[in-house]
Amino acid sequence: MKYLQRQFSNGIVMHSELPKEEQSQITERPLSKQEERQLEMYGRKWGLIQEVHRLHQSHYSTRQIAKITKLARGTVMKYLSIKEKPVPIHVKRGSILDKYRSIISEALQRNLNGPAILEKIQHQGYEGSASLLRMYIADIRRNQGKQSYHHKEDRITRKRLYSLLVWAPSKISDKNKDILSLES
Repeated sequence: MKYLQRQFSNGIVMHSELPKEEQSQITERPLSKQEERQLEMYGRKWGLIQEVHRLHQSHYSTRQIAKITKLARGTVMKYLSIKEKPVPIHVKRGSILDKYRSIISEALQRNLNGPAILEKIQHQGYEGSASLLRMYIADIRRNQGKQSYHHKEDRITRKRLYSLLVWAPSKISDKNKDILSLES
């Protein structure tokens, strides 16, 4: 559990923590860095609201609270008007494709194209658009590209293939012979 901390000018140190319901997300996927930052910022803000209420209950005036917390008086008044914890607005929801993730990844491993994958998941009950699926597949392929299992050296361009076919077999290196060999 992450604790959020803020030091005020008068030496007051405020500690707050994100509630358990805020720690778990709607989906089971891990949070992105942006979502983590947003939740952390939300936790800090809620902690600050609680601190303003605590100072107000300790009979500090609005001006004194504003001076201690380095907030505008209007912001202090706004925070004092908040009686219950606000619901975070910017928590990212899961995708409609999340429940078809295993089917899509299996189909991509079998090198099926987008329309074939769309047809396959439509039989499973998918009612979303083809463009959403295309973006989802492109994102998966982009991430796979970062963890590429194909090395640039293993790919044969037309120019390289032509030069390998024209060279005398004795001049071809062992690495290029492995690339040219057909293994089943």
